[in-house]
Amino acid sequence: MMFLLARILQFAGLVVLPVGILLELQGQFNLRESLLMAVFGAALFGVGYTIQASLSR
Repeated sequence: MMFLLARILQFAGLVVLPVGILLELQGQFNLRESLLMAVFGAALFGVGYTIQASLSR
């Protein structure tokens, strides 16, 4: 169950990154909001990766 949660968090983190860039290119976000969304996506991915790595030990 925790492995599935880790994979979902990793996937969500990877989806958030291009969405932030796309919204900035469309003019709906400014650079600050886009970078904040990128940091959030990277954090989601990092948490998922950490959970998965701790389970595979």
